[in-house]
Amino acid sequence: MHRPHFLPAVLLTFALCACGDSREDLVGGYPITGTMQTTSGGSTNSSRVRDYVRVSSDSASSDRLSVLFSGFKCTSAAKMTGPLAFSIERTQCPPETTDGCTYTAVLERGTGGKDVDYSELVIKLSGTVSARCTDGRTGQSTFSLSMSGFRSAEGSTEREVEALAGSTVRRAAGIP
Repeated sequence: MHRPHFLPAVLLTFALCACGDSREDLVGGYPITGTMQTTSGGSTNSSRVRDYVRVSSDSASSDRLSVLFSGFKCTSAAKMTGPLAFSIERTQCPPETTDGCTYTAVLERGTGGKDVDYSELVIKLSGTVSARCTDGRTGQSTFSLSMSGFRSAEGSTEREVEALAGSTVRRAAGIP
């Protein structure tokens, strides 16, 4: 009996390939809600937040993602830590100026992922926000966010981003 010589090579190729990219189960836009805790001057406050998160795969590396947080107007790099889980890397967001104040957010660390049934994205994020206003007011707060949401239809993303952008940063800094 004559065996084809290419069969072992084909089987080896299937065994070694990363067939199916689990990042695709995460990629998309998510209107999310959750809780933000801020601490400033020894006082801790908790509030409900709404934000919009967009997860994109990085074509340069099979284990990298980009995570846009519209409320911070900031995109963080992330690394896959499991089939449906990722860690968010430290990111200094671009300063944002509004109403005479300049806000600077630093996303210190975070994690994200989908639950077992592949539907809800859960993100935990912590960092600092500082503010400096032209009238002399200043503020600095630490924050932690716990958020979750489901992937949205593609057409709704721009409206949601515009509605939510900036509100998270100002709230975290503790300056209205």
